[in-house]
Amino acid sequence: AGLSLPLAVYLVLGKRVSLSHLPFVKPFAYFLLAIHFSIFANISNLRSLEFIVSYLYVLRLLAFVSVFAIAYWAVTQEPKLKVFLTKGLIYSAFATAIFGLIQYFLFPDIRPLEVFDWDPHLFRLVGTFLDPGFIGVIFVLGLTLLIWENWSKVTKFSPSQLTLYSLLSTLYLSLALSYSRASYFAFLAGISLISWQKKSWKFFLSVF
Repeated sequence: AGLSLPLAVYLVLGKRVSLSHLPFVKPFAYFLLAIHFSIFANISNLRSLEFIVSYLYVLRLLAFVSVFAIAYWAVTQEPKLKVFLTKGLIYSAFATAIFGLIQYFLFPDIRPLEVFDWDPHLFRLVGTFLDPGFIGVIFVLGLTLLIWENWSKVTKFSPSQLTLYSLLSTLYLSLALSYSRASYFAFLAGISLISWQKKSWKFFLSVF
């Protein structure tokens, strides 16, 4: 992510990527304004080092967002890459779920890791990230992307779509076993957005 930031700046300054074409620019700009308002509203309570550290968080956020900008540019250069990235994200989420389920059934108690400053989770799917909230959001992204890309197949059951339903079931089970309330709410938010786009509140109510 750190390496992607200077590359994204180069692409924007070289006019290879137009900021006006990036769909997230406006809301992100508002979010940056809110961040700066928060920092400067508390500037009297911050020492010089704390002020610098605060801005390092802003830089980290910019680095993460720059990954999306580069991916957007790459897809415009090679449209087939979009299909590759979409499938890659879905199967990455599925692989994460498999490792998470292995952890849940073989190592359900990670309280001994508290000595290394990890949270003492018990009977929660935390996977290789050792964090139910973080891994839960990965499952949410995988599920919503899978549903969006296979809308007609998801809403109309067909025995021939065994692979699709296996992916959905594994991701959904893994999300449930994370017991992450934030991830549950994120999933409902994603499903409500898809239902609104597809004009199918019946689907939202069934998921809810």
